[in-house]
Amino acid sequence: MIRNHVIPISALIAVVVFITLPALDYGYLLEDYMYLRSYSPGEILRGFYSHWEPSQVESKGYRPFHAVHYALFHRLIGGDPVANHILKTALMVVLALMIYLLVWQCTKDLSAAFWSALIYNCLGANAWQASWLNHRHHILQGILLLASLIFYVRYLDRKSMFSWFLAFFFFLLTFLFKEEVATFPLALAAYAILVRKEKIRSSLRALLPFFLLAVFLVLMRGIVVKSMPAENEFPPPVSTAPPDLANEYGRSIFATLVQTYGVRDPENWDFPMYGSGLNYPRDYLGFFSLLGFFLFGGGLFFREGSRRGKNTAAFGVSLLLFISIIVSAWYRNNRLYLSSIGVALIIGPIAASTFRSLARRGERLLHAAGSVLALVCFFAYLAANLASFFEIQRALRPDETLSRVWDRWVFEEYLPWMQPEQLEIFREKLLISDREEWAARVGIYTHLIQKNDQSPDRVDSRTNNLKIKP
Repeated sequence: MIRNHVIPISALIAVVVFITLPALDYGYLLEDYMYLRSYSPGEILRGFYSHWEPSQVESKGYRPFHAVHYALFHRLIGGDPVANHILKTALMVVLALMIYLLVWQCTKDLSAAFWSALIYNCLGANAWQASWLNHRHHILQGILLLASLIFYVRYLDRKSMFSWFLAFFFFLLTFLFKEEVATFPLALAAYAILVRKEKIRSSLRALLPFFLLAVFLVLMRGIVVKSMPAENEFPPPVSTAPPDLANEYGRSIFATLVQTYGVRDPENWDFPMYGSGLNYPRDYLGFFSLLGFFLFGGGLFFREGSRRGKNTAAFGVSLLLFISIIVSAWYRNNRLYLSSIGVALIIGPIAASTFRSLARRGERLLHAAGSVLALVCFFAYLAANLASFFEIQRALRPDETLSRVWDRWVFEEYLPWMQPEQLEIFREKLLISDREEWAARVGIYTHLIQKNDQSPDRVDSRTNNLKIKP
């Protein structure tokens, strides 16, 4: 049995390494300068009852494991960017194998497990996780979420309280990274009741601690956000008007399904993470190829797919719908990493069923034509996403436009909050990308901030004449 997994697992590892390999020499990008560093015990402890980053200038939230994981990995491997990128690649491999394991556990189908894990890693928006070290916490949160899923499925299979405890424990760890999992218990309830046909009362009773924990941590977030400086409006308040809420929710679901929006005009748009919709030929290709795949492949899957495969796809739909609720609260392309798991669980079983249908001999010509069209659409969708993936990845190179735009923004906005350790990282990155003048100016700033009589605010006011030209 184990021998059957060698080829698909080896292929998955090869794909993940191939698509992440270009980023090994990217060094540090935006926000890495501030957060990938050593943390004091006091800073780590404060994260459990206050804002997740000490300067309180970043996005609002309750995320105590940010500082914990930054400090842990900095202690283990230090601040070398190459070592950190290697670690990030290893974690992406683990995430791919976790998706493979989850789908295998649910379907007992090697093909469905392989295609689910493959499509997840090739979705366009995952380039942010593959290239940006600060998004390592996204990868870790995905791994923990999948661990919770796997043990919850095991609990439903065996009614083992130990499995339930592990599912709850990993859910707790997942939540401490980021708020995207606040609606995750709803997805688990949908899986138990709608997919596994469990009794409503017993399912909700088993998930009650999950819901209570989610409520408690959401309340903690509210307390932390209210304690922050009034001028911090990042992200801005969400409009509560029903049309606006429906629009953002639909936008988040659509963008998760069609992740073809790469990097358009970074010179005029510092954060090209907010686009979605059908704006460019690649977007149309991604949308219509996915539509065709669902039409042709989904039709065959509905008729011929296994019960386990259909259950897994249904669970994927619930994950997509419920996780997108939180994504829509502040939509960004780099926030689709958990809702994308739902897309993978939908597409993988359908793709496996389509390949299996095409391989059967003696089928009618119309049936075979439908299988071929479904696979053409599938590979067109895969190609559109990979094109977006590599476009984002290339734009994040240290010497490319997007990275240069962000470096200018870091100099103008972040320097007052950076410690000498991070300033030196920033200066080295500027030297690597042939910006000696920029590096020299950061060196002057570092010298000023290290003088005993200078506070960050005074240094900031004295260095207004050091504005960098891109």
